[in-house]
Amino acid sequence: MASIHPPSPDRAAKPHELRLQELTRWVLSGSPGQFLGLQAPRGILLSGPPGCGKTRLVRTAAMECGAAFFPHECGHLLDQFYRDGVGGLTQVFDEARAHPPSILFLSDVEMLAPRLVFEQGRAELPLVAHLLKQVDCTEAGSRVFLVAASSKPNTIAQELRSRGRLDREIVMPVPDRVARKEILEACVRSLPVEGVIDLESLARITSGFTGADLASICEEAVLAACRHQREQPRLRMDHFLMALRVVEGTARGEVFLETPNARWSGIGGLEPQKQRLRELIEWPIRHAEAYVRAGVSGSRGVLLSGPSGVGKTLLARAVASESGAGFLALHGKIFHAQHEDPAGTLREAFRRVRQSAPCILFLDHVEDLMQSYLSQHLLAEMSALAGLRGIVVLGATSCIDRLDPALLGTGFFDEIIEIPLPAENERREILELLLASRTPKLQADLDYLARSTQDFTGEDLLGLCNRASRLALLRVLGAGAPGDAIPQPADFEAGLDELRRRRRRHFV
Repeated sequence: MASIHPPSPDRAAKPHELRLQELTRWVLSGSPGQFLGLQAPRGILLSGPPGCGKTRLVRTAAMECGAAFFPHECGHLLDQFYRDGVGGLTQVFDEARAHPPSILFLSDVEMLAPRLVFEQGRAELPLVAHLLKQVDCTEAGSRVFLVAASSKPNTIAQELRSRGRLDREIVMPVPDRVARKEILEACVRSLPVEGVIDLESLARITSGFTGADLASICEEAVLAACRHQREQPRLRMDHFLMALRVVEGTARGEVFLETPNARWSGIGGLEPQKQRLRELIEWPIRHAEAYVRAGVSGSRGVLLSGPSGVGKTLLARAVASESGAGFLALHGKIFHAQHEDPAGTLREAFRRVRQSAPCILFLDHVEDLMQSYLSQHLLAEMSALAGLRGIVVLGATSCIDRLDPALLGTGFFDEIIEIPLPAENERREILELLLASRTPKLQADLDYLARSTQDFTGEDLLGLCNRASRLALLRVLGAGAPGDAIPQPADFEAGLDELRRRRRRHFV
């Protein structure tokens, strides 16, 4: 079976693509800024998760500029160093210099120049020193552009990222929901399918998946279809769901930006909380110039406090989307003791948001940072944001009593928004939104369901709708008759009973 490659859907160029094109033209032509005496950069760092299209992006930039393209994997260069010394690296740079205009592309550059290599006197020291020498010997105006790529930029030797070397960084974001749907559509377009493939749902549940991950999902779906029907296999939705069991999202739990696709209109209830987030975060970002003229600053830190399942994460994503800000989410699990460098991850996250302003850093389960040393790191990083506009740290917790009191002081999480359980009218609104988004549209007595779900969270209500849909589907499939699986009142009643039993077990 031929490999499925992540396509590049037809769309407007994104900011990181425009930035690379701009810098590439500057270095290879020397035109921008030369009359002002500005010196073009020798090289840049392109960072992003594996499979997000870094190589494709640089190759495209080279083609558009008519430049020779010399790609090299640093893992191979490292192996060559252990066998033959630094001569191979010299040859790599000499080849690019001999064919201007050219782009020398080094992927996984952290393998060639690891952090702390000088302090620890590691075996790679001669290679790193030679790499720095080769970069420094690439004269300005030589029309040779060094582009280094890494999925772990915080593990690169700082000497390589100093002024005059890789002193600029372009961050490639993880595809958002819209981009994921476009990639899936392009992948599926050439595949034989049977029935409806719900690409909208697939895009929604693949947050943290790169283009390469999505292509892998399609490949695994093809394999699943072949297992069920060797002759003329056709893909169904269940084949894609099977594929999701074996393909992991590369960027899940990592430090990469995304652009959420959530709106205030998609959140039932919580009107006072939404308005407060508009005032504290959205308006200072959307109307930044007006705030500067008035001498007013937005909030540096906002804390969402409330039980699990009430919509804290959804509110965070919505305010980022409505603000037009970048969004970087860190989840509590990456701060557990088994994580190799939680302090480094936190430091990298703050570096990213400073670089990507306007940007919102969302710390979910912020109470998990209350290990003494991480708490101090967080205080230090938030203190360093003083005077910077367009950067907000948005925390979420269901255990506010576990937070270091210093974090609730002025200049930190000094704005606290309580997120309560939804009232009856809000539960009705949430159910209406949930049911309106389903195909076929579910039938239900919303007033009765809202009255019957006291103390339910939004997450509980979503579970209720899912259970009713599942029961309806099982009934249709069991009858062996074609037709839409439209839940009946009895399905919702059964779903309510199941949820109530689970809640009773939980609270016993």
